[in-house]
Amino acid sequence: MDHGRRYWVHATWVFSLVLVAALQWWSFWAWRHVVWSPIRFLVALSLPGLLFVQASVLVGETGSVTSFRDRFFERRVPFFSLGIALALNIALGPWVLGLARWFSLTPAHPIAASLMVLSIAGIGFRTHLAHTIIASLAMLLAIASFLWLPVATSAAFYGADVLKSSDSSE
Repeated sequence: MDHGRRYWVHATWVFSLVLVAALQWWSFWAWRHVVWSPIRFLVALSLPGLLFVQASVLVGETGSVTSFRDRFFERRVPFFSLGIALALNIALGPWVLGLARWFSLTPAHPIAASLMVLSIAGIGFRTHLAHTIIASLAMLLAIASFLWLPVATSAAFYGADVLKSSDSSE
């Protein structure tokens, strides 16, 4: 690849999406106790679907790209709009899947709130400096989530009271 075409902010977002996809795959293990229904199944599939669409918007067809920096800023609004949808999906997922009581906080909620703030900032700001900061924070969020969420999720979701209440609500 031509070095003039590369843009590290774009590459950071691509790597962050890969980490989030791996974290999503890992989180399926936490869903092994879910009593599945068609709605819950669609909700479970919506997050990887959103990740795919977001990655497609970010990367797309690269053959005719002369500058990934220009491409990033051209696709910034749709990319970060999908980030808002992803944050909402992450926030609602534990409740819809029955992993937590409705409106109770879970380990996913601080991550969803952080992603929401970063996505809104990504839509609002148009400068390289702002997106350098946003991409750096997103990478830190993805790494922290990858290290912290599987441990925190086990403790939060596998408590006997949560499993009993989600089983009795069905």
